[in-house]
Amino acid sequence: MPGENSLPGYGNVDLNSVLEALGTTKFSGSGSQSWVHVLNGLIIQGGTMPYHNGQHQTINFNTAFTKQVLGVFICPIFLNNISYTFFVQSVTLQNFIFEKNVTGSTTAYWLAIGV
Repeated sequence: MPGENSLPGYGNVDLNSVLEALGTTKFSGSGSQSWVHVLNGLIIQGGTMPYHNGQHQTINFNTAFTKQVLGVFICPIFLNNISYTFFVQSVTLQNFIFEKNVTGSTTAYWLAIGV
């Protein structure tokens, strides 16, 4: 018979409810950026970053890391069938500096993980 020996379903459950039940706190930032404080102090931050021709660019983290940056990752948004390569030049607990190898303006996604 349907419904026997099974757990009752839970209605209206969304991702935010699950994250809250796990003890994960999510915060929103400004400028298309957001960060999430995950279990045990791990912080994941990310967003989009515009890039303008001919300059190094600094991206400030929404919240500074307190101990260590484990990694900064960049994924370019491809426009007009041009492949952009971004690279991180330096990283501090407060920000990172990046550059790309092709002239012109574009946008990329970034993600930073640390504690």
